[in-house]
Formats: sequence, C-alpha cells, structure tokens
Amino acid sequence: MTIDRQRGIVRLARQLDYSEVQSLDYVLQATDGANGSTTATLRINVLDSDSQGPTFNRDQYSAFVPELQSSLVPAITVYVRTPVLIRLTGTETEKRN
Repeated sequence: MTIDRQRGIVRLARQLDYSEVQSLDYVLQATDGANGSTTATLRINVLDSDSQGPTFNRDQYSAFVPELQSSLVPAITVYVRTPVLIRLTGTETEKRN
C-alpha cells in the first residue's frame, strides 16, 4: 500500500489475490508537526471475485435516443462491478398507428 501523506489517499501497490490474502490491517498516524499525533486503524477486506457473481451498479437503465440517430453514437453506458462480457437480449417495440 502507498499513502499520499498530504491528502490521505491510500492506493494498492499491487493487485491483491483473495487466495493469498483475505484482509490487510494497518495503523495510520497523523501528526501536526507541533503538538501531537493521533492514530486510527485501517482494515482492507479483499473480495473473492471468483465466487461473487457480477452485479450491475443499477437495477434499471434507460435512455432516450433521437430518431434517425447514427448507430455510431453510444446510446447509454452501463456499469458492472466485476469484469464480465455483457450480452444484450430483448425485443424491439415498434409504434403502431
């Protein structure tokens, strides 16, 4: 782990593998340079992505697309928490007069 000493941003120094480590514990110390310091604990739990199925960030997505929109323009971007391949299935609904 690395930490930005000014902003407190913690970053991984390498990828973590659940089969090797399930959690990491650290003691953080903040000092003001003059009067004192304080400490806190930081626990990072590693999720086993092999045993957790993918999940979308939302339960439902929707988009509005102008008619005759070029097929080269993205209509919507969806996000999934675990790297996966996304397949689109469904039907088109046509307006009937």
